[in-house]
Amino acid sequence: MVASAASPLLGSVPIPRTRLIGREAELARARELLLDEAVPLLTLTGPGGVGKTRLAQRLVHDVAEHFANGVVWIDLARVSEPALVMPTIAHTIGLRDSNDLPAVEQLMGFLHQRALLLVLDNFEHLVDAAAELAALLTKCPRVTVLVTSRSVLHLTAEHDLPVPPLAVPPAHEAMSCEEAISSAAVRLFIARAHAVRPDFRLSDANAADVAAICQRLDGLPLAIELAASRITHLPIPALLRRLEHRLPLLTGGARDLPARLQTMRDAIAWSYDLLTAAEQTLFRRLAIFVGGFSLEAAAAIVDARLSQSMTILDGIASLVDKSLLQTIEGEGGEPRYQMLETVREFGLERLVACGEAEALGQRHAHYFADRATCLGPAVEGPDQRAALLPLDTDEANLRLALGWAIAHAERALALRITVALWPYWFTRGRFREGTMWTESALALTGEASLEVRLRALNMTANMHFLSGAYERSAATAQTLLELARCESHGVGEAMGLMQLSFIAGAQRDHDTAVERSEAALARFRGLGCRGWLPWAAQRAGIERLRRGDVARAEQLFREAVNLFLELGNEGGTAMALCNIGVALHGKGDSDGAALILRAALHREVALEREWQIVDVLLGLADIALTRRQVRRAVVLLGAIAALGEKVGYVPHGWARDTADRIMTDAHVAIGEAAVRTLFQQGGQLEWPEAVRMALNVTDDRASSADSSAADCGLTPRELEVLRLVAVGHSNREVAEILFISVSTVKRHLSTILSKLALPSRSAATAFAHTRGLV
Repeated sequence: MVASAASPLLGSVPIPRTRLIGREAELARARELLLDEAVPLLTLTGPGGVGKTRLAQRLVHDVAEHFANGVVWIDLARVSEPALVMPTIAHTIGLRDSNDLPAVEQLMGFLHQRALLLVLDNFEHLVDAAAELAALLTKCPRVTVLVTSRSVLHLTAEHDLPVPPLAVPPAHEAMSCEEAISSAAVRLFIARAHAVRPDFRLSDANAADVAAICQRLDGLPLAIELAASRITHLPIPALLRRLEHRLPLLTGGARDLPARLQTMRDAIAWSYDLLTAAEQTLFRRLAIFVGGFSLEAAAAIVDARLSQSMTILDGIASLVDKSLLQTIEGEGGEPRYQMLETVREFGLERLVACGEAEALGQRHAHYFADRATCLGPAVEGPDQRAALLPLDTDEANLRLALGWAIAHAERALALRITVALWPYWFTRGRFREGTMWTESALALTGEASLEVRLRALNMTANMHFLSGAYERSAATAQTLLELARCESHGVGEAMGLMQLSFIAGAQRDHDTAVERSEAALARFRGLGCRGWLPWAAQRAGIERLRRGDVARAEQLFREAVNLFLELGNEGGTAMALCNIGVALHGKGDSDGAALILRAALHREVALEREWQIVDVLLGLADIALTRRQVRRAVVLLGAIAALGEKVGYVPHGWARDTADRIMTDAHVAIGEAAVRTLFQQGGQLEWPEAVRMALNVTDDRASSADSSAADCGLTPRELEVLRLVAVGHSNREVAEILFISVSTVKRHLSTILSKLALPSRSAATAFAHTRGLV
């Protein structure tokens, strides 16, 4: 081959006719790499429709002047065989046949000293030609190659630059126009919508729906463009509803686009068809997961015998390389993988078409049932934060497993999952979701153990109560009690009595509430139910407190704290501490109450239990009112109301009565108009801001010395340290709560032991409890 005299080296680079949106970071990084002499080959990788070609076009026009011999752009989409890649390059450059030397050798000779940028667009189906490309780069030191591909080439000289989907805005219903337009995905939707309907405008009224459309489309530019083209016939809300199933709607691309990019299904099918048979099987089976998966889960659910030459790990790595899977960081640094939902929908279509969906769904449901059974109880253990993380991570898969069990009338399986997830739903404040699942499971016919049915009824009654559905809670609790008595199940009867005590308390029938809660406590004691005892003691204490028996309430709350500490239940300990703080405030010890509530608040914040923070904030708001910090109390009340509404928690009993009293007293003190304004201000606070405001209540303590501290010969600060140690805080936690150093805590503790003539930390804890200091 020789060069034709009439053929220029500057190839015909496609000129982008639309503005590139949201690729500033990728463009800057790609420009930096292309102009680096140490980078002979840059590959832009990503799934079909992510915009690799469009990015490459803009990039080439930005850097062309830096290559003395110009740019050659070659679209390889229509090249069907790897053996034709080098001849195609040669033909585009202008070389013609001259002898029997291979095209790659002719190219080496011709390009050896030329400073050229060679762009190879759509390389993914020709990766077997990568070896010849590597040889070309070796012999042509001044040639730089830019490749766009759905798959990496795995060459030594290659630098891979993944092109991700466009950034989408976070999901929330009250999104403003300004918030939405900060997202590149939304800006692309607007630009393409304008092209087909010039009168389209983004507004506060449609911003949340447009953002949701972009989220549902994973930020994929092609999908967004195809969806935007539909607004000539579909209003935004209708378009969003129809995107529950994306692929049927994402069609009708521009006629000047390649056929594989005129529908989203074709764009994904192009990648799927390039996979081996074993990779195709793995891909469609992995589509069973929603929200991602671990290697362990993949190995357990996907048949490992896909191919004698391919392990699960190898297959997943290959799908990542081909941009059909994404790698995300998992627990403890372990890898985790996920599909874009648009890609996953295609995989599920293939799974159904191949007749594998039913078996995979069953295996998925049973695997995550086992996972829930293993992880759920740990939420009530010593390290709740660590226990919550894997459940948060696999929340979508757990929902899918539950949905499968209910859809297939697998009552025992569905109830097993719901019971296992109760501690998780309780901690996360998912009361409405929890009752939806448990009632659906209980309504199924079929076998299920008595123990599981009783627990499901108990949790359903409790979650109905916490979300304010008192009548449904009472009906469920009565069903629980009757079933337990019919089956002579003592624990179930105690659970039923405890749930019914909630209802009596909500109805202000305090005598009945005390009677039922004390009966439940006695029954749990008699049966030796160690796990239920602290909950029952706390329940009875709350009702005693509401009836005015503060001394008995304190005793029960202290018992609950000790039992929760023995069990290592962080969340239960925080709740019991909150109740002790309320009891201390009730008997006039606002300083002690503030300190204990502060300790409880730190625990709840660490656990990120937004719904339970509500009660602690309310206790501190009440103390603020007592200290004549009326405005602060009202602002906190506004924040509490907003937070409760957000998480679906309806205050009851003490919390409801206290909120009503604060509001009444505030109206008298500062007037209705001021209360309304301050309450609205509080409703605008994010919960971390409300927490900081509540903690400031404890910094405004009365200046008089604490009488309890004086009685014990301790300074007020030493008493604070003793109280915090007594309720289970470590030296580091005490330091954080009191804003002092750990060494200072140790010094105070040493002084406390010396003054009280006590031998150890545990002895100091016992002293504090026996003297009623906590």
